[in-house]
Amino acid sequence: MTRWSGIVVGALLAGAMGAVGAMGAPGVARADIPPPPSGPMPVRPTGGAKVEPPVRFTWANATAPTGALVRYEVEVERQGEGGKAGALVAQATGGDGAAGVVIAGLPFDKPLQWRVRAVSADGSASPWSTAQTFTVVDATLDPHPAPQGCAAAAPVRATERGVGRGVALLAALVALVLLRRRRA
Repeated sequence: MTRWSGIVVGALLAGAMGAVGAMGAPGVARADIPPPPSGPMPVRPTGGAKVEPPVRFTWANATAPTGALVRYEVEVERQGEGGKAGALVAQATGGDGAAGVVIAGLPFDKPLQWRVRAVSADGSASPWSTAQTFTVVDATLDPHPAPQGCAAAAPVRATERGVGRGVALLAALVALVLLRRRRA
């Protein structure tokens, strides 16, 4: 059986009382934990928006009651079953919500969600914001889908159409025909 001295037990009790707030008892130190910053509010993208890459995430800034905000943390996740969070896709840290953060390389045509939180100078963090949904769309895909009843073999990228080369080839062909007509 361990024997405890009265001084050690008294110090332990005083420390425990101070940790839970000993109602201002003299000689007992109290540690006041500052409240965390208020939570930032997501601004864009929200509501299942379809956005082109790279994606800029913006939010309404939070306030920190006891100190300056140091940073904002953004997480992007795959949207799971029933709107639940899925696998983490990307993380970023930014300063001002109006400028936001830009994240490139997010997967196309997959339902994603993002959230943001504020972190103050003393290290306390706000709760995460409510997750907002969005989908990244590939802007280089042909914006004119095949008519109903016609199936396209594969998506055609604008860079693969050869529009610039086709116009140059057509112009050269017309010039050649006109040149031949003049000689004849």
